[in-house]
Amino acid sequence: MRRGHTKSRFGCKQCKKRKVKCDEAKPSCLKCVSRRQQCTYVQTTLPSPISPASTATPSLSSSTTAAFPAQPQRQPVKDWVAPLSSTSTHDAASSLHGPSFSEAKYTLLHLEILDHLRSQRLGFNELQNPAFDKFLELAFAEAYQTPYLMDEMLAFAAAYKSTLVTGDLQHLYRTESIRLQTRAVSQVDFDRPPDSGSLAPFLFSTFLGQHVLFDVFSSTLDFAKSLDKLIQCFNLHHGIRSTASKSWEIVRHLMYSDPSADYTVSRTLVPLTTEGSHCDGLIDHLEHSGLDQQTLSTYSQTVKVLQYLFDSVHSSDTRRMTALQEWPIRISTEYIQLLQQRRPEALVVLAYYGVLLHYAREYWAVGDSGRLLVSSISNHLGDYWADWLVWPQQEVERI
Repeated sequence: MRRGHTKSRFGCKQCKKRKVKCDEAKPSCLKCVSRRQQCTYVQTTLPSPISPASTATPSLSSSTTAAFPAQPQRQPVKDWVAPLSSTSTHDAASSLHGPSFSEAKYTLLHLEILDHLRSQRLGFNELQNPAFDKFLELAFAEAYQTPYLMDEMLAFAAAYKSTLVTGDLQHLYRTESIRLQTRAVSQVDFDRPPDSGSLAPFLFSTFLGQHVLFDVFSSTLDFAKSLDKLIQCFNLHHGIRSTASKSWEIVRHLMYSDPSADYTVSRTLVPLTTEGSHCDGLIDHLEHSGLDQQTLSTYSQTVKVLQYLFDSVHSSDTRRMTALQEWPIRISTEYIQLLQQRRPEALVVLAYYGVLLHYAREYWAVGDSGRLLVSSISNHLGDYWADWLVWPQQEVERI
């Protein structure tokens, strides 16, 4: 008898060219994902569950860190998933042959990730904060009506699950996290003003910002490449600031019982005066460094933001996490340019941000990245700048 057929009939072009069996996963098979190469399929009459996209981390690609391209308007979730019920038997039967059923975008894996997101509260089960609970409640309510927000929330939760497992499962969750983030970003039109009362832009920007920070902190690149990745992350956060600010007033009134009170995430400017002394040594070094007035002003404003955040992290456990994203949102373009030029003073300021990271080391998206960042900057600058880095090094070693 003839041996049964074992080759993949509908495999991708790359696997066919290499003459290997393809698992036919969409938009990219696992073999192409592992080889970090583009995966393309021959056009068929069946729609793919996920639009073809690059498997590289979208949040750090050149196209993403620039302005997000205009995309088609969002579709409600009911157009993305197969219908579960109908008003009549006839409607239910006909729905099985409709486009909604054949183009279902979510799988059992996504349901598992969604359940994990709900039950584990993104890894913050021990964090007792009414504003955070309200934030998650708003996020879920909006995500069921906004597919790109649901995709990014699932992507972020998949990234979290990847930190809890090893081996093939870790690769599975990380790959799915990348795919979902790619799909989410491809749907968003950041140039289009948000709908009146829409929370999706703010919520999406918040999850995306945290996700991008995780992508940076979990990389195993050398210092130079990691720094480039971090700078791209900071540039992306400037776009996030613009997007989130459009919905902030709506979010503030829904999340806080007293919207006029001091709140966790603020659009206001940093106070004129700060209370702490964490950055006093850094300010003294900068003032005696002989820098020109414009550069000194840039550093002074950046350090002022740092001191404001150091003051705020002691107010609540939640601030330790939100401060991580608030600093890249608040820093100026001029400081990012100095950091891109590898100016030593800019790297020292970044080391102080590493201390903020270290304060939030129990957050799964950060881990020990603060200590590693301070150590990498110290090794890069050498002994000449050791006096500038005394406090950051002592702080990450002390706690």
